[in-house]
This record gives sequence, C-alpha cells and structure tokens, in this order.
Amino acid sequence: MNTKLYEAIQLFEEVMIYGTNHIMNELKLDIFKELSLEQVRLLELLVTKGPLTSTEITELQGGHKSATSNRLKKLIQKDYVRFEQKEDDHRIKHVVITDKGLVATKLANELSFNYFKSLLSDVSEEEIEQFIMTFRKVKAILSAN
Repeated sequence: MNTKLYEAIQLFEEVMIYGTNHIMNELKLDIFKELSLEQVRLLELLVTKGPLTSTEITELQGGHKSATSNRLKKLIQKDYVRFEQKEDDHRIKHVVITDKGLVATKLANELSFNYFKSLLSDVSEEEIEQFIMTFRKVKAILSAN
C-alpha cells in the first residue's frame, strides 16, 4: 500500500509540474507572457474562492507575505485585480479580480481545456470517471482537515 501511495503522490506531483509547464510552453498565451505562473494561480484562486484578503491568499498559496504583496502589486498595475475595503470594517481590504482578469483567466482556461482534451483523447470515459471519483475523494479528505 505504501509503495503504491508513494508512486501515486510522485505521479501527481510530476503531472502538476509538467502539466503546468507544458501548457505555458505549448499554448503561448498572452497571459503567460505577461504574468508569472504564481500570478496566474492567484487569479485562478480569486475566480474559485472569490474576494480574499492578502493574508488568506498567502495562506492558500503558501510562501511569504512579501511574495504575495509583490504579486498583487504587479497584478494591480496591470489591472487584473484591485483592492476593495470591507464596508463594515475599513481596516480589511479584499483583493477582487477585475473584468480584465476574469476575461484573461476564462480564455486561458478554455484554451487549456481544449488543448488537454485533444492531448488526452485516448483516455476512456471510464478512466475519466475513475479519475473524477478519486480526486473528489482526495478533495473531500483535504477539505475536512
């Protein structure tokens, strides 16, 4: 069991690393020329989770507050995100994705999906179902902890 689990974890890490690099190199999207991988992931995080504080972003992405601050500064300069103060507590600022950020993220996701769809055309429907079930289970376990 441990050997198989170790192999599964290693494969997952490799797929995540190589898959991301593969997309960035193959698709050559404008968003990947203008933004770092970490900045693109931050935009994806905002699309998925909605407005977040800088601290929440740092916790979800890992790393240091200074790295998050630098990413946000660059994304604000390029009009991909903006800060909004919370109405009932002006000390709290949320990072909100802009329309430009949403459009860029949506386009990148659509092109990535179509690319992977063609790349994985030999994967059967049954294998995809098994993949989905496994990842739902892992997600549920991670969400519970």
